[in-house]
Amino acid sequence: MAPIIPPELILEISRRVEDCRDTFSACCLVCRTWRMLAQPFLFSQIQLSLESDCVPWNHKFSAYPHLADFVTILDLWGHSWRQSPPFVVLDPFLEGPATLELIRRLPNVKSLLISDIYSLSKLELDALCHLTRVEHLEMHGVLFRRPEDLPHFMSHMVGLRSLNVLDTTIDSEGSHESIASLLHDHVDSVSRRLRSLEVESAANHLYMLSWLSGRSFDTSDPTELTFLWKCLPTNIGLTASQLSSSVDMFLSAVGAGIKHLHLGIELHRQHFSDPR
Repeated sequence: MAPIIPPELILEISRRVEDCRDTFSACCLVCRTWRMLAQPFLFSQIQLSLESDCVPWNHKFSAYPHLADFVTILDLWGHSWRQSPPFVVLDPFLEGPATLELIRRLPNVKSLLISDIYSLSKLELDALCHLTRVEHLEMHGVLFRRPEDLPHFMSHMVGLRSLNVLDTTIDSEGSHESIASLLHDHVDSVSRRLRSLEVESAANHLYMLSWLSGRSFDTSDPTELTFLWKCLPTNIGLTASQLSSSVDMFLSAVGAGIKHLHLGIELHRQHFSDPR
């Protein structure tokens, strides 16, 4: 009979090497037992920025389907991740067949990051809708083509508990008021009960505050709020009533249960007097 590794020893080892993939890879070479212990750590996170990134993962998961079940963190990086020159047009890798195949192989993604991905197409949105078990979502520098695309993208994430939305906009010719009204009044089959929320109040997408304080979310549970204030006099472009209305409605909706508040305020040098 093979020796049994004490559970407390396994936990101690995993704590000491949890950030070292090379160590876990070496563990896989020791014996079958160590391989079974290391695989959930090695395959817990996938980062993608090109369709070519997906090909080796598809080959791996085709040969060993159980490994796809270990993936709980998926990071999707857009153009700036590769630091491509601005005149180089990259294909939208989320539309590629290899990317679609890979996303459909991942049933247990709990944390999803989408960064610097612009003008999400219907095909891309439909692909992301396969990720139904997401509990933590981060959207940084994401551009939606239409107001209705945002709630459609979120409609399958019924278990969402943590949301981080920064520099996320909608490419629409509609007015700020019309977009805000559409997002605020949208009703999903299940209201998401967020516990943690991070959002910024930039003037070009204040309608996001209307969405977050609307009928898509149950705002009775948030206990942690990170609020980034970016509406300086130099970049507002809105009337005082428009600004106060959006912010007041949002804070009234989510503020009651907040226990941890992180407030960030954008400051520019020209707003300080010269110390000389």
